[in-house]
Amino acid sequence: MDTIVRAIPLEDFLLDILTSSGVQGLFDLKSYLGDSAFAELRDPACFRLVQPAHHGIRWPHDQEISSDTILWDLQQRGDTDRAPDTASDLDEYQSSALPTELAPTPLHRGKGKDVETT
Repeated sequence: MDTIVRAIPLEDFLLDILTSSGVQGLFDLKSYLGDSAFAELRDPACFRLVQPAHHGIRWPHDQEISSDTILWDLQQRGDTDRAPDTASDLDEYQSSALPTELAPTPLHRGKGKDVETT
């Protein structure tokens, strides 16, 4: 089963999704916000608390969406891609996908160890 390994909240209730198989895309949560179970997520501060979970994504008050639902939605919208295959491409992708203040510190990968560079 494909799991969600990254869910980055973006503007306009979009989530930048990456799955364990390398599928990536933008998941639009707006169509779910009319449901009373997701009403709290209309608050951008609550929306930004999203986390990958065992079978999808979730928020602190138990709002959840399954990885199957997310993948189906991404495929229906044709908004999927494959994540970069090499470590340097992944560092570049992750840095470009995040606002500057949230971008990860580059890592030097060598001999089986990730070493933070400054």
